Amino acid sequence: MDIGEFYQRVRRMRKSGPSTTKLSYNGTEATNDSSICELWGEYFRDLYSEQPTGCFDETFFHEISSKVQTYFQNSDKASIPELEKQITLEEIREQINTLKCGKAPGPDRITNEHILYGGDQVIKYLCKLFNMILKTEYLPVSFRHGIIIPLYKGSNKDKTKPNSYRAVTLTSVLGKLLEKIFLTRIQKLLENINNVPHGLQFGFVKEHGSIPAIYTLKESIRYYIERYSYVFSIFLDNEKAVDRIWQDGLLFKLWNAGITGKMWKIRKR
Repeated sequence: MDIGEFYQRVRRMRKSGPSTTKLSYNGTEATNDSSICELWGEYFRDLYSEQPTGCFDETFFHEISSKVQTYFQNSDKASIPELEKQITLEEIREQINTLKCGKAPGPDRITNEHILYGGDQVIKYLCKLFNMILKTEYLPVSFRHGIIIPLYKGSNKDKTKPNSYRAVTLTSVLGKLLEKIFLTRIQKLLENINNVPHGLQFGFVKEHGSIPAIYTLKESIRYYIERYSYVFSIFLDNEKAVDRIWQDGLLFKLWNAGITGKMWKIRKR
């Protein structure tokens, strides 16, 4: 979402009807600015915390957590040259060319325009910064912080309930630029080594949209119906799946997919 669209939505919401000055969560009601902010903070802390359910395999949970800790201790011995080589000016320029103007900045107030029009000198400083991050395996605090903006979903949902809002997080554009460089390296490595992601995965895959996915599903169903065979489909929708990612589970999968060494440690920290 760019900054223009963001403020357009805010203006539309202000004009669309009466606003609310009350928020209800976990049996608590907030009616003034400070208490509403505190309640929003409680809601987002709960939302982004791992919350195993009663059906969660506790033994498996501890087994994976223990393996991840072992991986961390051995990560210095599992370096991958393709991922850990010096970041080049060309890599940075390639990702800068994908940036769009008008996007909202993060807490540091640096915008895409600063990078796009900063010239070669800015790119050289970014190269030094990014390589220092790779060397020390440490992300600056400003890269890890964001401003959460709750946007009302509409459809006459209860405005006093946090679930009626969609969270938009504004993060550092410098951090996102570094993530793009890391992601490009990881994708190239996985495609060459492990054929990851699977050829039939459509979500989070470049140039793969919903229409080809629907077509593939329909043709699969048609194929088996024409042969008088059974067709079984499983549709899974996990509530808050992106918000409540099991971090150790993700790190375990990354390691076993071949993403180890410095880049894995940066993600772990």
